[in-house]
Amino acid sequence: MLPELSEIRKKRLQQNLSQSQLASRCFVSQSLIAKIESGKAIPSYSNAKQIFDYFESCQIKSQACALDLLSPDIVSLDPKESVPRAVKLLAARSISQAPVIKQGVQVGSFSEETVSNLVAAKTDSAKLHHLKVGDVMGQPFPQIPTKTPAFSVAALLASEKAVLVADKSGLKGIITKADLLKVVR
Repeated sequence: MLPELSEIRKKRLQQNLSQSQLASRCFVSQSLIAKIESGKAIPSYSNAKQIFDYFESCQIKSQACALDLLSPDIVSLDPKESVPRAVKLLAARSISQAPVIKQGVQVGSFSEETVSNLVAAKTDSAKLHHLKVGDVMGQPFPQIPTKTPAFSVAALLASEKAVLVADKSGLKGIITKADLLKVVR
């Protein structure tokens, strides 16, 4: 359902556009915009939709996306890495989780939660020192395109520890809940 026609003038002014500028971007006449705004004309559904679609595209373009939020420095682990070395790496880099990557492909994840679960399961500390990341890793993090809107990233992070961001050329970065603070800044 389309918004009220009275919204056209408000949205046009918010975008700091003249009637002519809006008309040319929506492929309608300036006189139609003037008549709609003055209440002297009711546009066809297709013209009204064209105008509101333009405003919606402007809103989407102005919103943050995954590319704006990501941290390009992806700290990853090899599945053959020992659990103690992985824990040291997380601590040294002040991170809570890392993707597990084998031959350029994400095969799992490793996090503080992984270690907590091992300790909670009363895993013998001697056995912990011999475990490999591949033996205890969790599910891989979701992978999203660079243009994914920030609100979609936030929704994913409500149930995931992190998401990886990629395009056709490969991985671009990682986003965690802490990276969502960039939206506010």
